[in-house]
Amino acid sequence: MDLAKIRKKLRPSRKESEKRSSEIVVSEGEVFTEWPQEEITLEKSIELLLFKSGPEGFAMEVSEVQEVIKPRPITPVPLTPPFVMGIISLRGKVIPVLDLAVRLKIEDKTGPFEEQKYHRIIIVKGPKGPAGLFAERVLEIVSIEENEMRPPPPSLSEEDARFIKGVVIYRGHLYSILNIQETFTFDGRMDI
Repeated sequence: MDLAKIRKKLRPSRKESEKRSSEIVVSEGEVFTEWPQEEITLEKSIELLLFKSGPEGFAMEVSEVQEVIKPRPITPVPLTPPFVMGIISLRGKVIPVLDLAVRLKIEDKTGPFEEQKYHRIIIVKGPKGPAGLFAERVLEIVSIEENEMRPPPPSLSEEDARFIKGVVIYRGHLYSILNIQETFTFDGRMDI
């Protein structure tokens, strides 16, 4: 899945952009000499990749994503934590793959991995190089205003809250925005 193609589909066409800008400048034939107050404050927007891991919805900043690939054979690695599914080869590079649902203790998966139609591996820019996050389904890329992001719920323990930058509600669903650096930290050190 090419992120550039997805972004292009989500961007408004040139005609839509021109129409919006003309609506701001011209209203019923009049040119505004002053901008309306709400137009002065420009909010910073963030592009997020939304995906499912286990029963939960997650998001990560698109700038942290390298690419999204279909699953390929995952080779288990002995003596690794249970959330490390194993390693894959991607264009000659060995990349570790984590199961986020197990990492965040949402699910306890045992047994062999069974590939499904919508499963994907999200290759992210990890602290020690590229790493993969297993996703049961990649949903879409959305653009949100920075002020739409809420802090993690205070009910989360300090251990759990370190994985979450914040939360966002999109189309009635709650998505936890991942702190990628912490996702790859185990026992206080960058392991992956």
